[in-house]
Amino acid sequence: MEITILHDYVTSHEQKWLEEGKLEGKLEGKEEGKLEGKLEIAKNMQKENYPIKEIAKITKLDCKTIEKLK
Repeated sequence: MEITILHDYVTSHEQKWLEEGKLEGKLEGKEEGKLEGKLEIAKNMQKENYPIKEIAKITKLDCKTIEKLK
């Protein structure tokens, strides 16, 4: 009996959980994409010999992260 109740509960909530998972994945993907974009900008700025502090100010990345890009 308990298994049937649990199965019914899971089945009735699967779509909701699936949608929440998709949304969470999209949000994580967007954040990851934003970070990748900032890192690419920082690399390009380094190539143009911008000071690390200026790169950090513009990209909102910390100086240690920028230094590691070299």
